[in-house]
Amino acid sequence: MLMAFYYVAYYCIQLPMWRLSYNSHGNVFDCKGKITKCSIKLNGGGNKVVIGKDVRLHNVKISLVGNGLALYIGEGTIWMESGRIRLENDNNYIKIGKNCDFRGCFFTCSESGTGIEIGDDCLFSANVVIRASDSHSILDAENMRINHGKDVHIGKHVWLCNGVAVLKGCDIGDDSVLGTNCVISSKQIPSGSVVAGNPGQIVKQNITWSKSLI
Repeated sequence: MLMAFYYVAYYCIQLPMWRLSYNSHGNVFDCKGKITKCSIKLNGGGNKVVIGKDVRLHNVKISLVGNGLALYIGEGTIWMESGRIRLENDNNYIKIGKNCDFRGCFFTCSESGTGIEIGDDCLFSANVVIRASDSHSILDAENMRINHGKDVHIGKHVWLCNGVAVLKGCDIGDDSVLGTNCVISSKQIPSGSVVAGNPGQIVKQNITWSKSLI
C-alpha cells in the first residue's frame, strides 16, 4: 500500500515538468527510469526525450528548444549532483549509452544538424563540458562564419576527469582517459590513450582503466 502511494505521488510531482510540451506539437517524453528534482522542458515540435530502464537522474536540467531534437539516455545510466543537457535549433541529437556514471556535467548542441554520441560504461567527473558547437559566431575578414559545429563521438568505457572540456569535432576512442582540466577540440584520440593538458596531448597509449582501486 505504501509503495503504491509512493508511485502515485512520484508521477504526480514529475508530470508538470513535461506535461505541456508532451501533449502538443508532436513532442514525446518516454521515461522508464527515475527522475528527482529535474527540470525537463520541450519547446518546439517533433522533439523526443527517451530515458531508459533503471536510469537515475537527480537535479538535472534538460532543455530542448527547437524542432526535431532528440535525447536518448541508455538503461542503467546514473547522473547525480546536478548538471545540464541543452539542445537548441533543429535536428540535433544527444545519445548516451548504457551504464554510464556522470556527476555535474554539461552537454550541449546549439547548431542545427549536430550531435553528441557517448558510448556505454563511461565515467565523467564533475564540471565536464561537451559541446558540438559554439553558441556564437566567429567571422573572418569577408564576414563569413568560420566556427561551424561538428559532431562529437566518445567511445565505450571512457573516463573524463574533473574539468575536462571536449569541443566540436572530437572523436575519442574506447578505454581512453582525459586528465583533469584537459581541453580538446577537433581532435581524434586513438583507443586506449591518456590525454592531458590544454590543449590536450596524448601522453600514454595502450592502456585501459578500472573503477576499482587494484
